[in-house]
Amino acid sequence: MAATQIDIRSIAKKTVFSLLIIGLVLQYWKIETEVKSNSKMASTLTTAASSESQTRDVVTIDEWLEKRREKKRPNVLFIMADDMRPEIKAQVHDKSPWLEPNMHTPHLDKLAGDGVLFRRAYCQFSWCNPSRASLLTSRRPDTTMVHNNSVFFRMRNPDFTTLPQYFLQNGYTTLGMGKIFHQMGIGNDRDEDLSWSERNFRPEDDMLFKDEGTAWQSVGDDQRKGRSLLDEAVTVAAKQTLRRVAKEWKKDNKNFFVAVGMKKPHLNFVFPEEFLQYYPLDGIRSSEGRTTASHGSRHLRMTWFSCTTSAIGSCEIMNIHMHTNEGNLPQPM
Repeated sequence: MAATQIDIRSIAKKTVFSLLIIGLVLQYWKIETEVKSNSKMASTLTTAASSESQTRDVVTIDEWLEKRREKKRPNVLFIMADDMRPEIKAQVHDKSPWLEPNMHTPHLDKLAGDGVLFRRAYCQFSWCNPSRASLLTSRRPDTTMVHNNSVFFRMRNPDFTTLPQYFLQNGYTTLGMGKIFHQMGIGNDRDEDLSWSERNFRPEDDMLFKDEGTAWQSVGDDQRKGRSLLDEAVTVAAKQTLRRVAKEWKKDNKNFFVAVGMKKPHLNFVFPEEFLQYYPLDGIRSSEGRTTASHGSRHLRMTWFSCTTSAIGSCEIMNIHMHTNEGNLPQPM
């Protein structure tokens, strides 16, 4: 029995010793592999960095990595719309029963489905100029000091850096078309000298029905007179611009930031006739306490304006009192 116990202990000691040796060998092999791998990686990085450096003999790994990052900078297509409601299919869910579920927005639905959709991203103001100044400078209206549609943000803060300006300062070609900054007819209110590589494209001066002051009109082919509607012209310009800058990017590796501003669904409501098929009149819900516009575009425009100013509580800026014998018109409170 004693001999058997001695043999077992001897075998156990030998086994433990063998496992210890195997463990040490494996650990040594792992260290050797990591050292060789790191040496090979360092050699590769040094060789690659040296091959890319034409002015100096030595380039640090950080510098080389920074150069590699610069070569992979993204190109940006930035699209804005005006007076838009959140009613695209991707936004409608059980917790928002007040949203209209039958909006025809297939391209926005696809964009929301393929990308990232922020359900709680809110504009900073319910007027064009303060909202756009806030978004494009990343500052609140109380910081930009823009609270109406008659003050260009650089009048108050000339040194602010805008979104396209930041890209321009970092080597991008920046191009804008349509409604990006709010236009007030005050000096350089498109910020063309600081934010853009070229003059903006904005075809609003050639807009159909502009001189007539039409607030609502479905436009058939026979009414176009060979001209495009405003957002159609902006879309055509955007496609042409993207083709041009894409060629320049492939040739010279010049990154681009292209901003496309759609004015719709802002007034005036002039649109291609074929869109009527998506919104039959018998399927449109009327709001409570509604008033029926008579027959004039001016009535419709002023009804919309007074309702808007009442809703946002800014009638002290522009207080309109309109008297008409064509029906009840909501008045500012």
